[in-house]
Amino acid sequence: MAEKAYLIGQGIAHSLSPPIYTAAFDAMDLDVVYELLDVEKHELAKAEAAIRAPGCVGANVTMPHKFWAARAADEVDSVARACGAANLLALESGRLLGRNTDAEAIASLLAEREAAVSAGRALLVGAGGAAVAGLWALSRVTPAGIVVSARRTEATDEMAALAHVLVPGVRVETALLDELDGRQAGITLILNATPAGMHDQREDPLPSFPIETGNLVYDLVYRREGATALQARALAAGAELVDGAGHLLEQAFPAFEAFTGTAAPREAMRRAVVDVLGREPARWSRA
Repeated sequence: MAEKAYLIGQGIAHSLSPPIYTAAFDAMDLDVVYELLDVEKHELAKAEAAIRAPGCVGANVTMPHKFWAARAADEVDSVARACGAANLLALESGRLLGRNTDAEAIASLLAEREAAVSAGRALLVGAGGAAVAGLWALSRVTPAGIVVSARRTEATDEMAALAHVLVPGVRVETALLDELDGRQAGITLILNATPAGMHDQREDPLPSFPIETGNLVYDLVYRREGATALQARALAAGAELVDGAGHLLEQAFPAFEAFTGTAAPREAMRRAVVDVLGREPARWSRA
């Protein structure tokens, strides 16, 4: 009988995870079926029962359930513990082990541009589990300063307080999203950890914030239909871009290895993304 792996989240019918993991399991000749568990908060007990069942290797977890995943795990690694959020639950000997491969992936990709990131300030947009992962990743490359921004003052303040803990010694400023207009000078990295653009391609989380040549834009959103408004502006401005598909692949490699105990077939997983999107995922890409 085939084993199972899941993606747990809400509104996940668009996800690229099923083709990515299906291609990976097929490439390694593993009899594992990848399924979506689209559940609301009150249904999470059902989701936990499914991933603890015999024959399950674990689950990826996406918004808005990443904080729940860290609480549901029997054990979390140091990254998930620091973030208070997990996007991976791997089942080993009946125990759920939580990891934050989002944070690991962002840190890995930012390390490829560490000199540019550390030379300026980072603008982090969002206040959910992905934004917290971004803060942890920034602690690995240490920008000159961080501007944290969200729609609500309370959320922005909470993220700023967490930034002081996760990235000690770095100057942290706050700004509401509708206050961002370019006066926050010295930004070299823009990290969007909101879902803006996911459902409406025209939605831009930073409509009044200028993007300049040489900026780095890391947008956790991807669309099957094409670039978001933010991603299109980044490429038009001559910035380097990581899009959500590039990020999803980077965090999927360690997740596959946690599920199976074997090295990820990276080329098969990349080809699966290209087959669905009809384009390469952006990994510090330029127009």
